[in-house]
Amino acid sequence: MASVNPEQDRADIQALLNAYVAAYNRLDDAELKRIDPAFDGIRQRALIRSVELRLQASIRVATDGQSAVLNATGTFNYVWNRERMPPTTPAQLTWNLRKVDGTRWVVAR
Repeated sequence: MASVNPEQDRADIQALLNAYVAAYNRLDDAELKRIDPAFDGIRQRALIRSVELRLQASIRVATDGQSAVLNATGTFNYVWNRERMPPTTPAQLTWNLRKVDGTRWVVAR
């Protein structure tokens, strides 16, 4: 078993979240699904010209370093293809994560 390093684990989980945010901002459904297998698609995607997702996360790593919980809140900032759509909506994300191969974090839900 790999040694427990909570700071590195939090950094690795933050990097996974950053990849998720980058994929959302690119409207990349396939990458979002790869990161989070439970992801069910970008809602109203056909109406979105562009989006900027911003999240602030709280990450709790278990004492054994093999599981973690991420809670994130933030905003979606949209540019729509249609008028009168809300430019900003709240964002919330909760992930249960587990470490695989002693080094890589994956979303387990």
